[in-house]
Amino acid sequence: MGRKIAIGVVGMGWMGQVHSRSYLQVPLRFPESDLEPQLTICADSSDQLAQQAKSSLGFAAATTDWRRVVDHPGVEVVTITAPNHLHLEIAEAAAAAGKHVFCEKPVGRSPEDTAQIESLTRKAGVLTGVGYNYRWAPMVLHARQLLLDRQLGDVTH
Repeated sequence: MGRKIAIGVVGMGWMGQVHSRSYLQVPLRFPESDLEPQLTICADSSDQLAQQAKSSLGFAAATTDWRRVVDHPGVEVVTITAPNHLHLEIAEAAAAAGKHVFCEKPVGRSPEDTAQIESLTRKAGVLTGVGYNYRWAPMVLHARQLLLDRQLGDVTH
């Protein structure tokens, strides 16, 4: 297998579970990849959700305090799927700790929050990503083609 990369996920609701399952699929879907994601620690304000993610998804640890994810010495990537109003604080702490950040959309509550996250992660020198996971779905690609082919009439929104 490839190089293990320790993942921490903050927010174990629906999107946190989707991201976690996706990490587990990397070795199967990308066998040529040199990376093997390891679900290291997850956090949710609901202890039940955190413990459920630990047992069902295979996280090594679970907590109700997102700071433990950011502070975990082994974690290299922090995935943020927490409520939107927490994204800035978590991203700032993760970047300050030298962790790469993958944030579900919307990144910030406002364009200013988003720009602040971009700036502080860039200054920290960490890699970042945003979860726009429907872009390449067949239904979305088909709708795009209908628009390009002008088959939908005048689209106003």
